[in-house]
Formats: sequence, C-alpha cells, structure tokens
Amino acid sequence: MRFSVLVTLFGVGAVLMAVAVVFMYGTDGAGEPRTPVEHGRRLFRLQGCATCHAIGGGISRGPDLTGLIPRLSARLTDTAYRNHLDSLRVARPDAHAFFAPRYE
Repeated sequence: MRFSVLVTLFGVGAVLMAVAVVFMYGTDGAGEPRTPVEHGRRLFRLQGCATCHAIGGGISRGPDLTGLIPRLSARLTDTAYRNHLDSLRVARPDAHAFFAPRYE
C-alpha cells in the first residue's frame, strides 16, 4: 500500500512539473511575432537569456537587463557611442540580420 502511494505522489508531481514548464516557457509554434516587443521576448526566451538574466528585477546570475540601452549610452559620450556603432557596422554590416531578419 505504501509503495502505491509513493508512485501516485511521484506521478502527480511529475505532471505538475510538466504543466509548470509548459506554463513558464510556452510553445514556439504560434506563428511570427507581430511587434518588435514580441520578437524581443521570443528571442530572449529562445536564446536562453532568461537562464542567467532577469528583466524587471528578480533573482538572476547575470545582471538585470532593465534599461540596458540607456545605461550603456549614459556611460559613453555621444561621440564614443557613435564611434562604437560605426565600428560595429564596419565589422559586422549584417549584424542586424542575425537578430532581426526583417530589419531595414
């Protein structure tokens, strides 16, 4: 009798874990993202960024990415920021294509 209770509890626990995983990560299939924000969320999830980073607080191994662009641009002068972007464009003219294939 005791063994069957353990098996039942294990089965219920496994089902609950599976439901939690599906709820947390969703599915990939529902078509193309409609907005840039949806595209960014999808990339963040699919590329595994959430395994280390958080957005909007929370516990994470890596830094919180909330406000990343304003923080980075505030650390650089306008000239240094433009120079960095220019050097990126020269080194990887197709860099945008990796992250946003339809970006113009």
